[in-house]
Amino acid sequence: MSWLALVLTAPAALLGGGVVAAAAGPAPGTAPGGDGEVLRLQTATLTSHGPGLPLAGTPVGRQLAGATVRTEVYGMQTGEPKYFPEVDVQLAGVPGTDHDDDARLTVAFGHLVGGTCTPSEHYQRDVTSGRDGSSYRFTGYTPDYWNGTPDRPWDCLYVILGSLDGQTVYDALVGELVNTYESPVVELGDVELLGKKQRQLRLVRGAWTTIDVGLRNTGPIGTLPFEVSGSGRGVQVGKVAVEGVEQGAETAVRLMVRLKGGKGGKKVGPLTLTARGTGVDATRRIKVRSVAPPPRPRAGRYRSSDGRVHFRIRNGRVIGWTGTMQTQCGGYGSVPQYTQNTYDFPKEVKVPRHGIVDASTSGRAAGNTWSASLRMLVKGSKATLGRFHYGTEGPCTASVGFTAKRVGR
Repeated sequence: MSWLALVLTAPAALLGGGVVAAAAGPAPGTAPGGDGEVLRLQTATLTSHGPGLPLAGTPVGRQLAGATVRTEVYGMQTGEPKYFPEVDVQLAGVPGTDHDDDARLTVAFGHLVGGTCTPSEHYQRDVTSGRDGSSYRFTGYTPDYWNGTPDRPWDCLYVILGSLDGQTVYDALVGELVNTYESPVVELGDVELLGKKQRQLRLVRGAWTTIDVGLRNTGPIGTLPFEVSGSGRGVQVGKVAVEGVEQGAETAVRLMVRLKGGKGGKKVGPLTLTARGTGVDATRRIKVRSVAPPPRPRAGRYRSSDGRVHFRIRNGRVIGWTGTMQTQCGGYGSVPQYTQNTYDFPKEVKVPRHGIVDASTSGRAAGNTWSASLRMLVKGSKATLGRFHYGTEGPCTASVGFTAKRVGR
């Protein structure tokens, strides 16, 4: 039996019981007692030789001075982990020039079983006399580069220097891997209404209002699904489920808020927004003020100052909205194409009590799915903070910001 086969089947001969099995703990890859923390890094510094090693009379070019290990771990939350190991091995000296000095380095990762390290994955590299130095690096990637993905993270490893014929072990190092656990860092950002940042949220009682709440993850790993909601005196808040926010990513959620009915002078707020889930616990406060409804929208024809946007208001509803704007198609790995096009918003939209129009629609035409959104604030005979956006899965996108005023019946 070769020395490698011996190590893979009977590692205690090298370990001498030097690595103690860990006690039963949390699920693989999760931190002990750490909410939302997952395994992100495994490191080790190997200096302990197996018993009786290095072999007596072995030249320095066949002896191990030490080894350092760094394995980055990704995807532990999703159940599809990927491991990127880097192992730097230092020999005690430069191998001799005689080919009899040729040897083979093996790095073998494994798990603690019964107090000893049982290897499960390994990688080899020859140490050629007269041509190689005394420093060697092993890099890889599992599940593709190595022999497969372990059923749970590795606990320990060997670094072995042996003969090419596999019959002799010149030297071997063994040690435990030290786990580093990390968690996402989610922050709640700006609160926007119709694309405008709000320092104080001005709400009309009894009318549901959609606000945009920024989210960013400044942590080293992505999040699991979590929920965004809120609470406050006299304030009703909806809930939004967030599938997850990747490491370093920013996004926004749309949240419905409403002041409860009652006397206009009743004190309200502040509104406390929360993002909560596994490893996620963020809050943000914003002042809330009750305001009177804006003037009712006047019926008639409306037009933007540049003449690019037209619509009508009839019986408190926006109808026949059209706008001319630049469209971009492509640009993702190809040269973008630009054209001027006129789009319409095909459905009628009621102007709510607070004057905020916030509507969307979608459809399918010529085998392509499209979507459109329309937002604006209508006060009497004026519309401000307007924004129309159109997009297809092509992909083509178009948008225009606008203000408009009544120009006729």
